[in-house]
Amino acid sequence: MESGNMGDRRNNWGSFKPLKPRMYSGERNSVILTRWIRETELFLVQSQVEPDLWVMVSASFLDGPAQHWYMSGESVFEFTP
Repeated sequence: MESGNMGDRRNNWGSFKPLKPRMYSGERNSVILTRWIRETELFLVQSQVEPDLWVMVSASFLDGPAQHWYMSGESVFEFTP
C-alpha cells in the first residue's frame, strides 16, 4: 500500500462512528456484565471521550434497576480522577 493511500485512510477515521454498547439493566450475570463493561470501554475509547467523563457517559447506557441504583447514589459516589 502506498503511503499516500494510508494518509487518506487516516483522514477518514473521523467519519467512523463506534457501535454503542448494549444497555445494562443490572442483571447479576458475570458474562453479561463483563461484556457490557468491555463494549462500553471500547465505545468510550473509540469515541475519544475524556476519561473524567467516562462514568457519566457510561451511566447513559444503564437501564431499569441499574439506572435506578446509579441515580440513587449519584451524589454519594462522585468520581474524581
